[in-house]
Amino acid sequence: MNAEEASIGDLLHFNNGRGYQGGGGGTVPMFSGKYPLYGSGGKIGTVNSFIYDKESILVPNRGTITNVMYQTEPFWAISTLFWTTAKTSSVDLRYLYYKLQSLDFNEFTQGGTVPSLDLGKLQKVKVKLPPLGEQKQIGLFFSLIDEKISLIKKEKARSLEYSRGLSSMLFTR
Repeated sequence: MNAEEASIGDLLHFNNGRGYQGGGGGTVPMFSGKYPLYGSGGKIGTVNSFIYDKESILVPNRGTITNVMYQTEPFWAISTLFWTTAKTSSVDLRYLYYKLQSLDFNEFTQGGTVPSLDLGKLQKVKVKLPPLGEQKQIGLFFSLIDEKISLIKKEKARSLEYSRGLSSMLFTR
């Protein structure tokens, strides 16, 4: 594997999320739309418009800064998140998402009570970039593992629900 090396700042443009007003002024209910609304902790609702409609890595800038997310559909990101765009066509965002997940984001914190991301430190981190085809294969491999984990978690939840129902039925007699 011939891998080039580049800094995260050379690969990604970090865009600031924004509060969601929804048009017409005032706060709009965050559970009434078709687009996911993300904060640093994950999905917090749905809204009627999007901030970006292409593949992006969502990087928390305060709060739950270790919760890096990958999004391929239109979304809105609030101010506790950066949403990213690739600066170059030589990087696969899904590959870079999994690379970012392997980092200890606690090394990039600053501040006190509520952790904040020191974006400058993160942008200086060097990553190895294999050829684009290999990046795509690696990203796909890890996404298939994530899908399998998700299926296992769903099956576990169904099994627990079944077990609780059975226990309730058997032990309440």
